[in-house]
Amino acid sequence: MISELMVLEEEYAAVSSHSEVLLQSMCLRERFRAM
Repeated sequence: MISELMVLEEEYAAVSSHSEVLLQSMCLRERFRAM
């Protein structure tokens, strides 16, 4: 049970960091478009 929770936490961290990178790249694209 505890090991399953640890795996879930790791997966969530990976997904959240990936979504943060996606958001940052989208913001950069919008910035380049505005220039």
